[in-house]
Amino acid sequence: MELWIRSQDRDMLIKAFEVRLNWQNDKEIICNSYTSDCCDYDYRCLGTYASKERALEVLDEIENFIYTEVNIVNSPYEAADIEVKSKILCNMTKIFEMPNK
Repeated sequence: MELWIRSQDRDMLIKAFEVRLNWQNDKEIICNSYTSDCCDYDYRCLGTYASKERALEVLDEIENFIYTEVNIVNSPYEAADIEVKSKILCNMTKIFEMPNK
């Protein structure tokens, strides 16, 4: 599944490879995204929140967003086999919008 995230200030739409709290500032959520320069990765700030607790809540929202999409594909009502479900999941593209403070 491809996950794209719209930054809090709405200036960036980034394909996310890793999303986490900034270890230098527990109030920022950062994203590791691929850059075309030398096949490298680059960390970008997606949003800044009032407290570490609020930032963790937003990470929970992102996790739930991903989990919901995976469960749609892995639903017991889906008639397709595992290989087909995996292909569907790999080809999905979803966009999460960072909430305001």
